[in-house]
Amino acid sequence: MRLLEFDKGWWNCFNSYTNDVMNIMPYSQIPLAILEGAGVTEEEALHVLNKTSFLSGKAINVVSEYIIKLDN
Repeated sequence: MRLLEFDKGWWNCFNSYTNDVMNIMPYSQIPLAILEGAGVTEEEALHVLNKTSFLSGKAINVVSEYIIKLDN
């Protein structure tokens, strides 16, 4: 799976937003809702999660939590 430039920008924005928000609020409902609302598939989430240069900090945990949520 290859990410287009738009997708890279989207994930960069998600990463920054998630890390900033979770410094204020220690729960992940908002970032999880963003992933769900954007229609992020499990395949895409796994791909981005494996590309460590896309995500950092708490965003990694949120995407991992999202994948688990999709599996349930």
